[in-house]
Amino acid sequence: MKDNQEGIKSPFSAGASRSKLYNYNDNVLSQDNNISTFKNKISKYNTSSDFIKMTYSTLPKTTNLKKQIKIPFALNFTPLSNYSDKSIPLLDYSESYDLPRCKNPKCQAFLNPFVEFINSDDQWKCNICKTINKVLDYYPPINNDNDNNSEEVKQNELNTGTYEYMAYKNILLKDGPNVISLNYFFVIDISQNAINQGFTQCVLESIKDCINNDNFYEYDNIDIKICIITYDELINLYPININKENENEQSNITMLSINETMKDLFLPTNKTYLLVNLKKYKNKLIQIIENIQNFISQENYKTSKESNRFFDALKVCDLIGKKEGGRILIFNGSSLSKLEMMNINNSSDINSKYKPTDGGKIGAFGIDLSLHGICINVFQACKTYTNMRTINQLIINSNGNLFFYRNFSPELHYKIIFNQIHKLLLNQTVIESGLKLRFSHNISIKEYVTPVLLFNKNIIYFPNLDQEQNYSFILEMNYNKEEDLIEEYTINDEFVFLQGSLFYKRCDGKKIIRIFNLCFPVSLNPQDIYDSINTEFLGALYAQKLIMDLIRSKKMVDSVNTMEKEFFLINNGYFNNLNMIKKELSEEMKIYALYILGIFKNCLFNKNDKGINNDDDLTNFYLSKIQKFKIEEILCFIYPRIYPLDSIINSTNNDSFPIMINDNYESLINNGNIFLIDNGFKLILYFRSSVEEKIIFDLFEVNDIDNIDLEKINEGNVFDYSEKKSEIKNKIMNIIENIRNSKTLLQNLEFIFEGINDQKGKIILQNLIEDNYNRDYPYSFEKFLNKVIFE
Repeated sequence: MKDNQEGIKSPFSAGASRSKLYNYNDNVLSQDNNISTFKNKISKYNTSSDFIKMTYSTLPKTTNLKKQIKIPFALNFTPLSNYSDKSIPLLDYSESYDLPRCKNPKCQAFLNPFVEFINSDDQWKCNICKTINKVLDYYPPINNDNDNNSEEVKQNELNTGTYEYMAYKNILLKDGPNVISLNYFFVIDISQNAINQGFTQCVLESIKDCINNDNFYEYDNIDIKICIITYDELINLYPININKENENEQSNITMLSINETMKDLFLPTNKTYLLVNLKKYKNKLIQIIENIQNFISQENYKTSKESNRFFDALKVCDLIGKKEGGRILIFNGSSLSKLEMMNINNSSDINSKYKPTDGGKIGAFGIDLSLHGICINVFQACKTYTNMRTINQLIINSNGNLFFYRNFSPELHYKIIFNQIHKLLLNQTVIESGLKLRFSHNISIKEYVTPVLLFNKNIIYFPNLDQEQNYSFILEMNYNKEEDLIEEYTINDEFVFLQGSLFYKRCDGKKIIRIFNLCFPVSLNPQDIYDSINTEFLGALYAQKLIMDLIRSKKMVDSVNTMEKEFFLINNGYFNNLNMIKKELSEEMKIYALYILGIFKNCLFNKNDKGINNDDDLTNFYLSKIQKFKIEEILCFIYPRIYPLDSIINSTNNDSFPIMINDNYESLINNGNIFLIDNGFKLILYFRSSVEEKIIFDLFEVNDIDNIDLEKINEGNVFDYSEKKSEIKNKIMNIIENIRNSKTLLQNLEFIFEGINDQKGKIILQNLIEDNYNRDYPYSFEKFLNKVIFE
C-alpha cells in the first residue's frame, strides 16, 4: 500500500503533525512476498486470538478457490475473554465529543490501526468501506489514562488491535432495554421429590454460603440485588418490608403465596420489597434462607410430590425484573414431562429425542425474557425423564446456562453446586450488550453455528454476557442471503479487514464500547490458505456444526454421514489443490483428521444413536453445552487429555503441571502408573496395577491396591477438605482444581483401578482415540489416515 500523489500514508508513517504521537517508520500494510513475515509484522495491531479465532487466517482471493478448498471460513468470538497479554486501554473523549468513526451510515467503523491518513493527515480513509473522513479537531483523546505530559500517547486506536471507548450514550442498542443493576433471582423447588433427594437443602445451603462469601463484596460500586422465590403447588415470595424513613431499622420478613397460573399472575406486593440490595440486607436474606430450611424440615410439612409451577415461577421473576433485567437461577427437582411443558397437550412431536415438544412456546418465552434483559440458568436434578432438548430452547434464547444432575447426591454434588453458583455470581458480567461485526469487501455471516439473538437485523444481542460465553459463525464471500447463493467474486486487494464493536454496560453503570480489529492477507496460492489453518478451532467447529445439523435433521445417522462425506471431500480437495503426486497430509491436516476421528468415536455422536448409555436427557444436555463451549473445552470431548502424574508427584515443585501425552495405549505403558484423564464428561484418576505402594497408602490408607474399599472411594472421602492433606494429595488436588477452574462444566472425579473396577479395561480404552478399541468406530489413527488418503 504505497503513498500515492494525494499523499496517502498509513498511520505508521504519519506526517509531522502527528509524528510525536505515533512515530512509526514503516508502512505496516506493505506486504512482501512472505505472508508469514507480514503476519508477524501486523500481529501487534491485530486483536488477540483470546477474542477472535479464524479457521484460516489467509483468505482465498476468489470464491472459486474457496470452493476448491472446501474448508468453512469461520470465526469464533469470545467478546469478554480473559485477556492474557495485557490490560485493554480505555479511551475517554468526554461526553462533549463524538467518537472517531466512519461517517458512512452503513459502515460507522471506528478509527483503527489499518486506516490511511491522507491530505496532510487532515483526513482518514476507512479501511472497511473506503469512505473519506475528517480527522476530529480534538484528536488525540483528551482524557487518556496515560501521562498527559508525555510526548507520546502509547495506548490509542492506532497502535493496538483491541481498545475501549467510554460511551456516554447507547449508540448501538438505541431502542434496547435499559438495565440498571445486577440482579439475581434465586428460584427454588420445594416439592417433595426435590426435598427427598436432598436437592432443596443442598441448594439453600449453597446459596447461603455464597452470600456469606467475602469475595462477593469486592464490587464496592456495584448495586447487586437479590430476590428469593420458592415453589411447589404455590409460588412463594419473601418480601422484606422496609421502613423507607429509616432503611437501617429492623425490617420484617413474611411469606406471600400465589396460586394463580401464568395468564393471571400478579405481584401481591411492591417489587422493591422483593428485589433488595445484597450488602444492605445480607443478614435478612440469610434469615429468609434459614426460615425456608426450617419450614421444609418440619415433620408436618406437606407438599405436592412434584411441582408443575416451573414456568409460572419464571414468569413471576419477569414481572419483578422486566424493567431492570437480571439472571434467574432456577433449581428444579421436579420432572418436566414431554407433554405438559408450557401446557402443551399435543403428542405429535414426541417421536424424536432431538426435537422440542412444546410447539415453540418455550423458545418464544426465552426470547421475551431476553428482550427484558433477563437470562435463565437452570439447575435440574431428577431421576426420571425431564426433556432437556426442550428446556434448552429456554436457555439458548435467553443466553443462559444449563446444569444437570442425574441421580443427585448431596454428598457428591454440594461442592459442585456451590462452585457453579459462586462462578455465576463472580464471573465478570455485563448486563446489556450488543455486538456489531463489519467486514471489508463482500463478506458476510452465512450461518450462526451458535444460536444468537439479532437486534435490528445486524446487531447480535446479549441480555447478559460473561467471559466464558463464545459464539461461532460461518462466513461467506459475496453471499446472497435472500437466494442462499454464492456468486463469483474476486477480492482485488491484498488485505481483508474485520472490525467488531461490542457495546456493553458494566455492572457499575458505565457504558463501554470494546473494539476488535483484524487484518489478514489474501492469496491465490492454496498452500498459503492451508498453512494458516487453525486446527483446534476447525476441529471444534465441526463438533458444533454437527450439533446444528442434528438439530435441523433430527437424525444422528444422517448428520454424521453428511459430516463424514464433507471431511473426505476436504481432504480430496487438499490433495488436488496441491497437485500431489504422492498423497501426504501436513502436520496441521493430520491434527485436523485426529480431531475428526475423535468426533466419530465420541459417544454423543454414535451412529447407532445410543447416546450416553441410552440416556436422552444426558445426551441432549451435553450436546447443548458443547454448542457454546470454549474451543479448549470442546477439544477435551473429541480428544481426551491424558496427564501422567508420576513425575509431578515425585517433583519438588508444587506448582508444576503435567504435560499431556498421546491418547494411545503405548503412551500409558511408557509414561508411568498414575494418570489423570479429562474426557470432557468427567475427570478420571487412573491407577495401573504396578503403582507404588507409598502412593496407594498416602491416598487411600491401605498397603495394597487390592485392599481398597471401592464403596468408600469418592472425592469427598479421599480428599477430605477438613483434614490436613498429604503432599501427594495436595499436588493432585492442585492439578484438578486448575483444570476445573478453566472449565464451564464442573466435572465429577472418578477413581479407576486397573483390573479392579475398569470393566476389563473398557473405561480407559474408550478414551484412547488413536487406537482401535472403540467398537462403534474401530479405526486406529493410522488406519483412519490410510482411509483418508487412499479411499
